[in-house]
Amino acid sequence: KCGGEKPACTRCQRRGIECAYAVDEDHHGTAPKSYVRLLQSRIHLLEQVLWLHSIDLDASVAHLMAQSSRNGHGSDMPTMSSSVSAGISSSEFDKLCYEFEGALILDDSGDINCDAEARYFGPTSGRLELPVAQDEPEQLVKTPAKPFVRDISMMNAYIVDDSLMQFQDLYLPVQPSPSITPPSLTSRSPAAPTPETLTSDELQSHLVDLYFAWDNPWHNILNEGRFRYAMKHNTKCFSLLLLNSVLAMGSRYSDRIDVRSDPADGNTAGQPYLEVAEKLIQKELHHPRMATVQSLAIMGVLYAAMGRDACGYLHQGMANRLALDMGLNIDPITLTGSQIMSDEDAHSRRQLYWALYCLDKQSAIYTGRVCTMLDSQACVNYPSGPELETSLPNLKEPAFKSHTPLLRALSTLSQMLEKVLLHLYSPRRSNQQPKRIAFFDCSRLAMRTWYYALPAELKVERTGNNNYPAAYMLGMLYHTSVILLAKPFLKALDSTNPTTDNFQANTSSPLPQLSDQEREAMHLKAKVICDEAAREICVLGAKYRKVFGSFRKCPPTANHSILQAALVTLQIHTLADDQANKRGKLSLENYLKTLKELSQSWSPPRRYWSSVSRLVQARLSAATGGASTALPHATEDANATQHGERIPGNEFMAAHEPSYNGDDAEMIQSWIGAFYEEGGFEAYLNSGSGDTADDHHMFMDVLHEMGRESNTTDSSRDNHL
Repeated sequence: KCGGEKPACTRCQRRGIECAYAVDEDHHGTAPKSYVRLLQSRIHLLEQVLWLHSIDLDASVAHLMAQSSRNGHGSDMPTMSSSVSAGISSSEFDKLCYEFEGALILDDSGDINCDAEARYFGPTSGRLELPVAQDEPEQLVKTPAKPFVRDISMMNAYIVDDSLMQFQDLYLPVQPSPSITPPSLTSRSPAAPTPETLTSDELQSHLVDLYFAWDNPWHNILNEGRFRYAMKHNTKCFSLLLLNSVLAMGSRYSDRIDVRSDPADGNTAGQPYLEVAEKLIQKELHHPRMATVQSLAIMGVLYAAMGRDACGYLHQGMANRLALDMGLNIDPITLTGSQIMSDEDAHSRRQLYWALYCLDKQSAIYTGRVCTMLDSQACVNYPSGPELETSLPNLKEPAFKSHTPLLRALSTLSQMLEKVLLHLYSPRRSNQQPKRIAFFDCSRLAMRTWYYALPAELKVERTGNNNYPAAYMLGMLYHTSVILLAKPFLKALDSTNPTTDNFQANTSSPLPQLSDQEREAMHLKAKVICDEAAREICVLGAKYRKVFGSFRKCPPTANHSILQAALVTLQIHTLADDQANKRGKLSLENYLKTLKELSQSWSPPRRYWSSVSRLVQARLSAATGGASTALPHATEDANATQHGERIPGNEFMAAHEPSYNGDDAEMIQSWIGAFYEEGGFEAYLNSGSGDTADDHHMFMDVLHEMGRESNTTDSSRDNHL
């Protein structure tokens, strides 16, 4: 066999035969598998790097080949420099993926099961910036001395032997043996796990009232009047599954221990009803209806708030799928056969669709994952008109007549948030810096327009009190969206942060890039915007605590907002012992206090509190040279939040007073009027991913037209809005 040497191989010359070597063949034999795998890994790595920078490989190759052909080089591809061909190391690529695409995190849910699969969390979740989880602080986690195993047919929990620990990770509940069952409980064990045997009428009414007072106004999954009417008359809008889902969620807002599976663990509140709902859902999924979708949506929120993210994601996904199966993504007026549908049914369909849509966006930023319900996949009118009212006697009067304005505002905000996630956080986001800045400018203007156009009942003013809890959640979500919009352009204080400077210059990219001066100006703008948004979240938290006493009965959406505000404050402020960083320290103290209060109802804030506390201690230690690792008021008793104690109000509010004057309000209102006359807001919401440049020109034309004569004022206002 020829050795492959040119023009003739040594073997053929020695034998005196004609060399059969062909120049288009390689006669060296098969390459070693290790070498092939190494090359394949290298190719895959380089393709991932190109994909990471949103480079279309096929289009780029075609462009280079066409360019080479024009230059007379035939099909020869241009050679790369040694620095480029060397590529990046595996560890560096892992760091890039961690910074830009997220990471697989194991045991972040707090579940006991050590065999759980690692799960993905993206940059918007905030979890990538938290230190590695350690043991939870004793003052936040109450662990029973012995394991509790509860039979779902009982309301009471009882202690079993340690030998049953091996069964606690199983999905199905452990059935007790007669030898370990307390005799006092045997006679009270009901025959079947029904709501009637699990709770009294008084407790049921208590939990339903809590759900509609604190949770449903924000998530808006159910119509209160219609649900109470259906529960009383057992209509098609009611089911035992839906009732148990409502009772389970309402239990999270209750201080009663008889709604817990373990009286010593507040995180088990609602678990008895949730287990009954899980048994009922298996049968109802064979013939799903609207109540099934509503139940799954409530259970998805509850599981996530209990720290069981995988279960929550699964139930929310089932709700979204069934919504498509029932055509909720199509407005009833366009469906054939909708003539027989009542106005109440049509309103309920719209309400449920937009509730699911908003939940999907909140879940996306909470986990850092992609959206599963896109605005382009639906055509549903916003809910309009008053909600269904009932004049039946003995029905509790709703705390608020209508939540429709809130749902409409939340829906439009979620549409803008979807655009932010798709353009700045999706795997195929654009890497062209001018295009990203264009999107940033028009999105920022659209969000500000949305915020200043809110009705008065949905605004939380710095003076006066708003008794509508959902208004505070809406404000927090808005400012969280602003942070997520500006954070990719934010430059961190140090290189150890996993999201450090996602807006670096790329000198090797053929795409249009920014100059160092332009990039630094963008960093400064992002810093001012993030700092202002975090400060507003802090103020909203202080006012919420002032009006409602604490965050004990706050929806779980606040968990992520407080975490994002705390992380961006740590990213912007050095926490040095000077006047410039005093406000940052006060804000962080307020965030930690809020997370501690939220941990009384929800599980994730417990881990957030522990992780953020360690970050604060490390930052303080670095800033003060190890002299101090505590915030000014952080040495107070851990239980102070339960008694309504707060940091000095005058000092805190003075540090967060707005520095802009009343003249800005008139100018902003003039912007809003011109913006709506141009159809800007609706055009922005209806534009697709490819309309960014047109959106930018339209928005900036309006902005420049209204602010051309007040450039100085605009620059000043940009520091605060």
